[in-house]
Amino acid sequence: MAGRSKVTALLVVSLLLSIPAAASAAGSALSEDVPVRGGTAALAEVIPISPAPDRARFMAEAIRVVYSWPQLGPYTNEPMRRRIAAFLASANSADRHDDVPVPLTAAVWSQAVFHRTVGRDDLAAAILGDRSAALVCYALAGMDDETLDFFASHPALLSRIAERSPAQFAAFGESLRIHGGKLIVPGGDAAAASWEAIAGEKLDRTDRFVPSLLEVDRGRAAYLFDLLSHLDAATLSMTAGPNAGADSLKRLASLVRRAFPEWEVIAAPFVRPPADLAQFFGRLRNTADVDGGGLRTAGFWQKVFDDSGSAGDQPADVAWLAEAVLAHPARERERRLDLFSFVERVASAGASDEAVAAAHGFGSYPVLMLTLERMGVRTLPLYAAAAQQAEKLTALDSARGTVALAQFQGALALVARLASVGTTDSATAETLARDLFAIRLDDSGRYSGGIASWISTRVLPLLPPRAATATIDDAI
Repeated sequence: MAGRSKVTALLVVSLLLSIPAAASAAGSALSEDVPVRGGTAALAEVIPISPAPDRARFMAEAIRVVYSWPQLGPYTNEPMRRRIAAFLASANSADRHDDVPVPLTAAVWSQAVFHRTVGRDDLAAAILGDRSAALVCYALAGMDDETLDFFASHPALLSRIAERSPAQFAAFGESLRIHGGKLIVPGGDAAAASWEAIAGEKLDRTDRFVPSLLEVDRGRAAYLFDLLSHLDAATLSMTAGPNAGADSLKRLASLVRRAFPEWEVIAAPFVRPPADLAQFFGRLRNTADVDGGGLRTAGFWQKVFDDSGSAGDQPADVAWLAEAVLAHPARERERRLDLFSFVERVASAGASDEAVAAAHGFGSYPVLMLTLERMGVRTLPLYAAAAQQAEKLTALDSARGTVALAQFQGALALVARLASVGTTDSATAETLARDLFAIRLDDSGRYSGGIASWISTRVLPLLPPRAATATIDDAI
């Protein structure tokens, strides 16, 4: 009996010890299923969202749709918010409801965001009706468990974000990854000092660094952080890693601080500026020799963009090139992005005058240059010859130039079509184009049969055999 009593006592003690542990585990839950009264399908029609998102993504998608619209002005989301509030208020506990997951628990939301008690049954309505809470929820929904756990255990951090930077948090929060209590930054330890200088806070104080990153420069530093978090290893190495200059990150931060004046993330967290840094990095990855580390020289790009300056053989690192392309109004940014990509695609490595001439041709006649590129032309002087011929045609008055220009464009379109359908290979298409560009205009600005002769002598022999009675049009 004594032995049995000892066993019973041990079991009781073990049970008592396990209760706090279980309670602690329940208190640190990283999400909670909460009801949407009236059902998600009906609420999706009210918002409206079509088709209705699945339950796992319902809150994030609803928030994105509702808060993509401004709160004030002619496009205000106020009517949408009123419809949602009316729908949820009219539903009662007896109506149909669907449970949807919400990051963190009602207790954490009550303490850190709402500063009042909000029960589980009312949590979805409270979040959807409050812009700051909704934007915080959107960001948290994209985080991993360890990062969520950090925010759950730092309610003061969540409170500050909800009050000062909810839009920045929604826009860029999914890039925040906290491991072992420390924020993982793009570029790793090599970039730590630069990130600390940008945010004005030490990385080892994560609960202070994160809000500083979100708030500094109206969220522009967080925008840069988010972009770099999504770069591939080779591009990141040239931007914020061991292959980047010591001040590369700071220069990029300075660029995004003043660039894109038409964009304000605080007002539009789900919008990005046109021709922005993300598009620059996409073009860089897809066209430049990132793996080889070659971006040509700064002097070369100054000639390409017709910029003043004499950078000479100074290397064009990522920060320098980003500034050369993006530190301009939106339309000019778009032009320079296209020009940068074109040069990288058609010009082999190096900084030749022929590449600069081809770039200038693209600047004046982009469709003509893109047509040659699609034909497979890689001989740079041919781009310059095409631009010179186009310039002559453009200089003609409308009475004389209209016919000549139509002949030129039609003949080149014919060559492009022959190449695209495989009747000719790219080398033959290039030869045909070279011969076309060499046809001279007479003193009156006419081809005087030159195009017709080119078709008869150069194009027709390349076509399949035809009947003796077939016309040139039939053969083509």
